[in-house]
Amino acid sequence: MIGIGSSGSQYAIAAWSEAWTKSNNAVSLQFSPDGAATGKQALHSGNAYFAALDAPLDDTDIADSKTICGPQGAFSVPTTVVPLGITYNLGGVTGLRLDAAVLAGIYSGTIRQWRDPLITARNPGLVLPDIDIVPIYSNQESVFNTVFTGYLEREAPQSWTSATSSVLPAVAGGKAVDKFSTLATEVDNQAGSIAFMDDSLIRTGLPTALLKFGTAYVEPSKASLQNAVSAGATTVSANVVTQTLGIGSEPSYPLAAVEYQAFCFDYPEPVLAKLAKSWGDFILSSNGQDNSNTFASTTSPSPEALKSALALVNTIKTASS
Repeated sequence: MIGIGSSGSQYAIAAWSEAWTKSNNAVSLQFSPDGAATGKQALHSGNAYFAALDAPLDDTDIADSKTICGPQGAFSVPTTVVPLGITYNLGGVTGLRLDAAVLAGIYSGTIRQWRDPLITARNPGLVLPDIDIVPIYSNQESVFNTVFTGYLEREAPQSWTSATSSVLPAVAGGKAVDKFSTLATEVDNQAGSIAFMDDSLIRTGLPTALLKFGTAYVEPSKASLQNAVSAGATTVSANVVTQTLGIGSEPSYPLAAVEYQAFCFDYPEPVLAKLAKSWGDFILSSNGQDNSNTFASTTSPSPEALKSALALVNTIKTASS
């Protein structure tokens, strides 16, 4: 079983793979986090059984897939929601409150010290150290950069003048690393540091900031992420199921990446169709979702999205059948 695509869901895929292969002893799964564009090309050329994506397939993607995937082409479904946490190292300080305007200032280099008035105003009663802020960030092209910069552009357009991008602009006073997987170690070793990353990567002992969404400061938790999913929307078409996040009446934490997987409706060989359907059935099932939520710190798409996604997976067949 071969999958190629976005690194955004690689930890969820690793959790699913371990459980799925235990139930399919004769099968192994190889996943290469080479990027969503590479994943789509691999699926369209028959070099992958599924593609991991950061966004649903569009009409051009579907048209390009028909040579390999049959007259209906490929379809994409949401498989997991990966939260981003803002972690920091302030010598035991916890309960830090931040909002998009402050984060935009930190990552654009206009807020350089932890006792900046904009930070202290949001944290009355919290004693912050009189030290420089050291933003640590990854040079790696990633959906996490897209989600974070999109959040800043949307929520703090006056403070964040850069565009939404999969690559974060260089940060004055910051430290760039090559991979997201090393960020937590860097924060742990650097006093005054701050970073955003997949919540599953945040090391024990590092606190996460409460972010302002709507009128409330909210921490990333199972409940607040589920509230963001519930406040979002699910849309269903012939080839695409989508999941968005929102802010509802309950505390919601929508700073997260909705990850997708794409499959063919028709596979050229029965064994490929059987494996793809088995994989899709498992990762979208309650057992599969529990597995990724537990071991990769993710959240599930809405029940409606999962039900509609399973319905599409169950139509997978061999082209000749």
